Amino acid sequence: MLFYSDYDIAIRYITSMKSDSDSTPLDINELTSLVKELRKQVTHQSLFIDQLLEQIKLALHHRFGVKSEHISPGSAAFVIRGRTSSETD
Repeated sequence: MLFYSDYDIAIRYITSMKSDSDSTPLDINELTSLVKELRKQVTHQSLFIDQLLEQIKLALHHRFGVKSEHISPGSAAFVIRGRTSSETD
């Protein structure tokens, strides 16, 4: 899976802000190429959003997911008995 660096994200943002919305082309060929370019941008943005969602999912699982620190009922009784016997010594 391809992840964008912070630099790539900043460059994409800056270049997307440079487009002049007042200069809409009137020629059909220019409009067609503009639509193709915008479709590419939407595709890239969708991929990037999917990557971010996956990163969030992994981070949430890492933070709040199942831990390996569970104690089975048998080992809990052993721990309790171990503390009780060591406390009486």
